[in-house]
Amino acid sequence: MLAAHADVPYGQGPIALSLYLAYAVRAFGDELRLQLQPGAVGYAPMNDPDLIIALTNNEHPNAILERQTIGPAARALINGIYNLFAEEPGVAGQQHTVNEAHAALRDWWGQLPNLAQVPQIYEDDESDNSTRNRSDV
Repeated sequence: MLAAHADVPYGQGPIALSLYLAYAVRAFGDELRLQLQPGAVGYAPMNDPDLIIALTNNEHPNAILERQTIGPAARALINGIYNLFAEEPGVAGQQHTVNEAHAALRDWWGQLPNLAQVPQIYEDDESDNSTRNRSDV
């Protein structure tokens, strides 16, 4: 993936390539998708520094890095999930990442009592009351 930049005429070393890739991850954030093997199901998380080093050391020669733009509707959904489930909502206009929204939802779910996490105790028409009436949590 980065081998072309490590060879002539560029001749970048592993540190420069790591910084380049880390900057790309920082700049594009959730829009970057990484598959370590072509045709693999799902994407690898881009928030692991060891993975960035492994990519620059050509440990994953078949890796595919692509950019998928996040539209306004998806961005609003991500921000809405974060603001709904985070302990403290973000400031107005702040853009949250998918990882932040996932962590907020995971932490909220983890603090619920075990009984509240069992879907069979709810009636069919009230199965999502825990998310609609979040103010009582």
